[in-house]
Amino acid sequence: MAGAANPELRVAVEIVDGERTTAVVRLTHGLELLGVRRIAASSCDEALAAVVAVTALALSSTVQEAPSTPAEAVPASSEPVSTEARAPLPASAIDDHGDDAPQTEPAEPTQERWRLLAGVGMDVGTLEAATLAIGVGAALRLGPGEARALARYGPPTSQHEREEVAPSVSTGSSTHLRADFAAAALDYCLGIDAAQWLGACGGVELALTRSVQVAQTTGLARRERERFALGLGPVAGVALVLRAVPLQPQLELSAQWHAIGAEPAAQPFGLRAIFGGAVPF
Repeated sequence: MAGAANPELRVAVEIVDGERTTAVVRLTHGLELLGVRRIAASSCDEALAAVVAVTALALSSTVQEAPSTPAEAVPASSEPVSTEARAPLPASAIDDHGDDAPQTEPAEPTQERWRLLAGVGMDVGTLEAATLAIGVGAALRLGPGEARALARYGPPTSQHEREEVAPSVSTGSSTHLRADFAAAALDYCLGIDAAQWLGACGGVELALTRSVQVAQTTGLARRERERFALGLGPVAGVALVLRAVPLQPQLELSAQWHAIGAEPAAQPFGLRAIFGGAVPF
């Protein structure tokens, strides 16, 4: 160290021993606090070693660099380097960022909390024949996945049409069946990868199906019969979401089990593929 010691420069150390040994180092110049450093260590020896290192760094950072003039050019009677001319230790050099203080970590990409969903696809099994399926919904981020509320609608579709003509008489009959459905589901999609682009989904779905049968016989009035059926069962599948763009495209594949009220579905199990997108906010 060059120059005379500064009598107003002080280093105060406070050590508390417990489950974790903590130390607080304060550097002051007169009444001015230049900086504070907090240290946490597993033992007192480690804390003392850290205190020595921090103190040496704090004191050495206040030393003014020697002048660039060669030593022989400096008069022998020159005064010692004034301590008042020394640059004070910047507070940032010994700021309060010890091991026990919260550490600044790189900011993670902002993840949306809500998403609005919409899509269109095909449904097989809810009705007797495959039909178009239109879906909307909302997703709320919860923990490692999303909780979703979904609504889907299958527009009216002709299921089958039959026509019979008696060979001996000029009479005949025809039957036409038209059906549609509406479904509401609650499920949870657990993110399989870190970015949650791929999720495994599971929940329960309530479906209401309507079928309208129209019968027409030659010479008789047209007869129309409407029937409703309510079904309830579990649903499971996977969802692939591209989250790196504002309008997030997604593909969902799911299977339904019509555990209760499966009629008039042709099979107890159904499959559904929905392609759409989402708007995060």
